[in-house]
Amino acid sequence: MPKHHRILACALLLPLIGCGSTAPPKRDPSPFGPAQSTNLLPPLPETDEKLPLFAVFGQTLIVPASSVLGPGGRIPQAKLDDGREVTVSIRRVLVEPFTPTQAFGALENSASRWIGPIGRWHDSPAKTSPKTIEFCEIELPPDAIGHWLWLGAQHIDLAWIPAEKPLKFEIPSLSPEARGDAFVRECLRLEGMNPLARWRSSLFGITLPPATQAAIPFAPDATEAIVRPKAPAVGDLLADRQAALWNHALSHLQRADAVVYRRVLTECSRVVRFEGATTRFAPAWADAAQLQLLLDQLLINRDNPRALGAAATAWLAMRPPACAWVNDDAGLLDADSRLPLPRIGVANLGDASALGWAGGKGESQSPELLSIPPDRAQILAIPALSRPAPTDGSNDAQMIEAHVGSWSSMLAVNRRSVIARPPGLMIAPTYIDHALMPWTMSQSISPLPSGERSQVGALAARLVREAGPTNIPSGSGWSIYMEVERSAFEHQTVRIWFGPINRPTHVVQVELPETSRIPESGEAVATVREPGARDALLPGAQIIPAATHWSLRLPVPNRAVERPGLVRLGVEHIRGNLRSSWPRAIFPWATEPARACVDLTRW
Repeated sequence: MPKHHRILACALLLPLIGCGSTAPPKRDPSPFGPAQSTNLLPPLPETDEKLPLFAVFGQTLIVPASSVLGPGGRIPQAKLDDGREVTVSIRRVLVEPFTPTQAFGALENSASRWIGPIGRWHDSPAKTSPKTIEFCEIELPPDAIGHWLWLGAQHIDLAWIPAEKPLKFEIPSLSPEARGDAFVRECLRLEGMNPLARWRSSLFGITLPPATQAAIPFAPDATEAIVRPKAPAVGDLLADRQAALWNHALSHLQRADAVVYRRVLTECSRVVRFEGATTRFAPAWADAAQLQLLLDQLLINRDNPRALGAAATAWLAMRPPACAWVNDDAGLLDADSRLPLPRIGVANLGDASALGWAGGKGESQSPELLSIPPDRAQILAIPALSRPAPTDGSNDAQMIEAHVGSWSSMLAVNRRSVIARPPGLMIAPTYIDHALMPWTMSQSISPLPSGERSQVGALAARLVREAGPTNIPSGSGWSIYMEVERSAFEHQTVRIWFGPINRPTHVVQVELPETSRIPESGEAVATVREPGARDALLPGAQIIPAATHWSLRLPVPNRAVERPGLVRLGVEHIRGNLRSSWPRAIFPWATEPARACVDLTRW
């Protein structure tokens, strides 16, 4: 790929992937699966094919300034091959991270977590920030189609995209419920802040408004018409260009292979239905980086129908046919053995129904078989272990193998209680909520308390037994000690959920205010809530502010300990719009974390 095209691809992907992220440090491999990556950067598409510079009829040509400007930032003289001069101007964009303004639990908040890092584009008159991207807008006349371009002494070949009628997309696999779901539409709106991804809304029959709008001057207040009184924003120009390129590429694919064309549309608009207490829909479509790779291949092979269909088929083969995850380790316990009853989630991301099941090796019971329709997620219950724990020092195999059709994945599960031993059970690290791309790729996380500090969320905790009497009538003799990084501008909430999933016996909540709004000696608040009772102050709780962190001592309520000496708990940490949980990552729309079962009798 020519250098200026690679720069353009990276520049356009920047707002989607976020700014300033760095790769996480390498860790030793865990027998319970890899720890969740905190690197939010998706892989950039790489290709050795040389792409021409595409010019869309009726649109100005916009390219990265670094590929046009001469030494010292000088704008070169631009001419068509017939000698006519064209105007070249510098346009600047400031890319800022988008942060939802609504409170936790709002639709915008959940959608932003699921889509991933979002960048908001603003036209900027001057280069005022390292996050500013410079483009050159080349105003080609309407009759320039078929011509090529001179930029100073550099000859630029133009591949012209003619004016074409927009495709009318019909996707039978996309149900009316999924098409009109509020969460899906919010994901489309937020994703549409990236010019590369805004075209996807047309697959759902939605037209997102341009960024530069204003009411018609002197028009009646009731009118809904709008105009663009000034030059369109750079993001709008890039979005229009991207939509034209996709329309051109998909038109050729439709004529070359109608079956593959429909499969591509399905993959670009895939929405998964989650079954449960309430039906929920969530996007599972290919992200902007993967779609850009497909678009490049479609444009390269647009004039060769056979190669075009083969390129699209090869891209479809790289898409995951299914995914699996551990939904919960110990939210439910077996009534007789008191061993955890894990729940495994599987999703069919294919185009046909498939048989799904999950189970461990050497189990006495056969796994439950379910027919999973396409674009459907199911939760599978796993029976308790029937074999005793090994006493010879060998590893206790607790892995679960999940299947969806011919696809399978090994998952690490805590199928026995975690043992609390001195100096205490580490409750760390916590894991950020599931997001679209790592979830579809079945990137599992370790459920074991490894003792590492959370890289995202900056929280570490330890469950310990008190050395002496606590003088707390309702105390159990156990406490959770936490250390939470202080934040100057973000309010933080820590919740500890005790008891079964969906039926907690107690919820301990701590509110940690941002330091910029309170005196240095400001106090935080810890409360406890029981079913059918109002929130009350947690007896014996201690919250001590330090220069860089909060130190918390939170006694475990006595009734949170179950017989015979077991406690089920999950931790939830919210910092601004970021949420992390222990022992599992949870979905952005989840209202409580998963549970781990801790055996307190072996201390």
